[in-house]
Amino acid sequence: MKKIINNIYNKTKKHRSPFFMVTVTMIVLLYIIFSEIDIVSPGQGVITGGNDKVVIKSPSSGFINSFNLQEGDQIEKGMILFSYTNLDYTYKGITLKDLIAFNNKKIKFLQQDSKLLESLLATPSIPIEIDKEATSEFGTFSYYSFREENDALQMEEQSLQEKENLLNEEVKLREKQITHLQRKDDLLRKGGASDIDVLTNTADIERQKTDLINVKINFLTLKSDISNAKSNFKVKLYEQIHSIRDKISELERSNIENRGELELMDDKVSTNSVTSPFSGRVLKIENNLKEGSFIEQYQPIVTVKQDNIGRVIEAKFDTKYRPYLYEGADVKISVNSTAFKKNFTGKISKISADSFVANTQNNNEQRYYSVTIDTFEDVAPTLLPEGIEVNVFAISKKVTIFEYMIATLKSNIVFNVW
Repeated sequence: MKKIINNIYNKTKKHRSPFFMVTVTMIVLLYIIFSEIDIVSPGQGVITGGNDKVVIKSPSSGFINSFNLQEGDQIEKGMILFSYTNLDYTYKGITLKDLIAFNNKKIKFLQQDSKLLESLLATPSIPIEIDKEATSEFGTFSYYSFREENDALQMEEQSLQEKENLLNEEVKLREKQITHLQRKDDLLRKGGASDIDVLTNTADIERQKTDLINVKINFLTLKSDISNAKSNFKVKLYEQIHSIRDKISELERSNIENRGELELMDDKVSTNSVTSPFSGRVLKIENNLKEGSFIEQYQPIVTVKQDNIGRVIEAKFDTKYRPYLYEGADVKISVNSTAFKKNFTGKISKISADSFVANTQNNNEQRYYSVTIDTFEDVAPTLLPEGIEVNVFAISKKVTIFEYMIATLKSNIVFNVW
């Protein structure tokens, strides 16, 4: 930039024509307006190796059923390290099996109750053998209460039949008595009996007719009540049968869902295997674990070392630059060491959730954010020596020189209010 300005100044001294001055000024202005520079956040870092030791933990509690590893064994990515029986899924499977068995017994109980109730609709009733084992586990059938009510209605019907026979005899007797009274009335009138005797006999005739009517009405009322009771009984019986069928359908639907979930549990129990996330070597087997050992959830099982681990840069940035840092941002890296000199770029892969204190001097705490940088370009990671300090510059965005000058000018202007 300085060389360009010196060239422009030297040419200006030789050519002081207004046209040349305007042209040079326009070129400088265009350069300032359109030329872009990087806005960076400076920080410091150290080249280090990635975490090449990984502790493999149990995802859940259970018993190891396959474990063939020994310390020092070579492992490949995707290789099964161990498999185990997941107790959570196992006990869930047992619970589902018990629930399905219970539902099946309940369905059998309800189906038998439904058949017994349906037998009450048949004329005459069809006797059905009762499963005493089912009744002892789930109580008594609703059939029993309906059967008692049905028996009571049948007894009332039989009683009604007897009452009807007696009523017919009573009707005949009353009709004969009315006939006799009417004949007596004729004789009284022909024999010239007194008016009192005639009226008394007429009253007896009317009373007999009234009693006959009342007897018939009472019988019809009783017959109607029994008919209504039978109708209400059948309505309740049908409702109970439909209710039982709905319960059976609900239990069968629940069993279908439980069987599907049970198959899923069985698959999870049979496929509880932990595989290696990378190629490497077994460093340590925790607590001498072997087949049949019980493991808790998140319990360390084996420690493995990764092969061909790369390099990362652990850097720190002042907290004031945190708003300009983000994962995936480009980073310019400068290494200035007697052992290694190189400029290259990388990307931010991780930013700490909270800041930490460093450089505590004179009771002044300075806080930083920890940042991990990897995905290097223009350099092979294996060539980067560990332990060397580097300067890092996280690129936030690009701005033109003109925008930068305006922003700087605004930040330097101070307004005093008197």
